[in-house]
Amino acid sequence: MQNIRFTKEDGIASSVEPVFLPPLNAAAELWVYSESSRYAGFSPRQRRIFADFLALPDQGAALRRQLAALYREQIRAGRIIPRASDRPEPAYTACIFPAHGRCADDYLYIIGETNWRIAESDCCFETEYLFVNNRLAAVGEMSGDYALFPIAAEYSEPT
Repeated sequence: MQNIRFTKEDGIASSVEPVFLPPLNAAAELWVYSESSRYAGFSPRQRRIFADFLALPDQGAALRRQLAALYREQIRAGRIIPRASDRPEPAYTACIFPAHGRCADDYLYIIGETNWRIAESDCCFETEYLFVNNRLAAVGEMSGDYALFPIAAEYSEPT
């Protein structure tokens, strides 16, 4: 695993520079929600989750399929307005490791920015990819659920 330097503020360690993520064939910042003040970056569990993620084969095709379905769904719902310049792939901005607490499963989030214009807004649609136990589990609009850990994972029903 790479030697990654972090800065830490308010319990979140952020990589000083983007880190290349082979499964995405892209670089993104790492955001690590602290599991203890003893850790400047990853806890041992978060480090293992990251190593397992880095060992995944290329996830590009699976992510593109899921993203295309999300794009069509958002157009049907009127959430975004399609334009000829819409890109089929996001710019990945962050790979997020929530604090797991007593969670039985391993969670990792990827955040991406698209150029899809949100209806009646100047903002673009941001995406969230949830990996559970090193498998893509959900693709959707960025929710920020990663900030709710471990509470959200410990008390939510499996989907």
